[in-house]
Amino acid sequence: MKLIFVRHGQTRENRKHIIQGWLPGHLTQKGKDQVEKTAKSLKNNKIEIIYTSDLKRCLDTAKIIAKYHNVKIIKNRLLREKRYGIFEGKSKEEYEHADLKGDKFHQKSFSGENWLDVQKRIKKFYSYILQKHNSGTILIVSHQGALGVFECVVRNLDLRKYFVKFRLTNAGVSIYNRR
Repeated sequence: MKLIFVRHGQTRENRKHIIQGWLPGHLTQKGKDQVEKTAKSLKNNKIEIIYTSDLKRCLDTAKIIAKYHNVKIIKNRLLREKRYGIFEGKSKEEYEHADLKGDKFHQKSFSGENWLDVQKRIKKFYSYILQKHNSGTILIVSHQGALGVFECVVRNLDLRKYFVKFRLTNAGVSIYNRR
């Protein structure tokens, strides 16, 4: 099975350095152009299905890519970005200066998640994928943090050690071949 990970295109919130988390996010024209370029680069792949986060920025990204493939798009909440709780809609600077307890992987804000919570969601989704598909090419549209966690899950790497190595730019692509 071949997994193609694609991060959503640039959003207005990305441009303003606003934490989106579970907020919908709105693609900019640049974001749409980025995704269009990514879609064209993937058009020769025989994609069987597209799974996407149900948040608007990812769904809009998936729809642009799907124009080049006659495939079904399936939304799944498990592919959402980390929930930042009370920091969603606020600047990244506010979050970085917040007094949150614990290390990067355990800390969470009120009504938010930590990275280990995200890892549990991604593992659940990956287990579902492995049960449902044993071959073919699957495209997954999600978010920078969630896809970084996904990379660690599929490669069976320690999240604490490797998470920071997997960072996709807007509309960036990462491909994983599972044997």
